[in-house]
Amino acid sequence: MVKRIESIENGRLRLLGDQPEESTDSRSLGCFDPKLVHGRVLAYVPRGSA
Repeated sequence: MVKRIESIENGRLRLLGDQPEESTDSRSLGCFDPKLVHGRVLAYVPRGSA
């Protein structure tokens, strides 16, 4: 599952997916503890550039 951090609220992360109508994220689950995040982005490829 890939999400982006939208904001940090009281030490908890608000995570959002790239496709709002199909994503299960902070809009439905609330904010997440940072300990639940495993990994990091190593590269970003903008849409239409590949």
